[in-house]
Amino acid sequence: MKRTRPILRWPGGKTRLLGEILPMIRPHKLYVEGFGGGLAVFLAKAKSEAEVVNDANGDLVNLYRHAQFHLDALIHEVEFTLASRSDLEALIEQPGLTGLQQAARFLLCNRLSFGGAGTSFAVSKQGQPSRANVLENIRALNARLDKVTVENLSYERLFTNYDGPDTCWFLDPPYTVGETKTYDAWTDETMTEFAARVLDLAGDWIVTVNDTALNRSLFSRHHVKPIVTGSQSVNRKKLPKATFGELIIQRKMAKTVAFRTTTVAATRRVA
Repeated sequence: MKRTRPILRWPGGKTRLLGEILPMIRPHKLYVEGFGGGLAVFLAKAKSEAEVVNDANGDLVNLYRHAQFHLDALIHEVEFTLASRSDLEALIEQPGLTGLQQAARFLLCNRLSFGGAGTSFAVSKQGQPSRANVLENIRALNARLDKVTVENLSYERLFTNYDGPDTCWFLDPPYTVGETKTYDAWTDETMTEFAARVLDLAGDWIVTVNDTALNRSLFSRHHVKPIVTGSQSVNRKKLPKATFGELIIQRKMAKTVAFRTTTVAATRRVA
């Protein structure tokens, strides 16, 4: 079966780490993605009995809700837009009046701009992305979001609403280095507070963060796997060998010890 692909270019997307993350997802009933972004992991994994995707970015959630509930209208808004600098500049100037227009604008600015930042036109000597493929991915996303709850909550409230022993969390929070147009980097204090709340969850969880001494120490009692990938935040032509360190952290489950009791039946002799 063909895998549904993200419709957005998203900084920090986990497409390149799917081979590491997917085998870590253990049996569960409810799957929750706390920092959805481009939804790379959600779209690649097998369907769960119940699913929730969440992001604090209102523009992102608005797009996903329109892809989920207003597919035809969204496609009508985006299918005749040219891959041109003037179209991108017009979209940047006009934020859109309705939720539908804002969703289409957000998607088009992402697809037409350099790195998906929505600010400058993406110049390419290899040609622009296929419009047909983009529309196909939107339709596939619509089908994949069937029965899925799309939330726009803080991670704290999300934990309160959805945590439980049958929940599997995938959590890819903002890193503590770098800046993008889509989110601000977290401080060490914010990451420390987040880690404390994660460690208090009743459900299973997988966390991805940047590789720092602090982040290693915060999750040191769990399975920490360092990964080095090509950096996505530099000009790959000028710095082709630039790398970036990340950590994939999985909850270390408590060992279940089985005790075998032997019942000794005493027989009484009756005189």
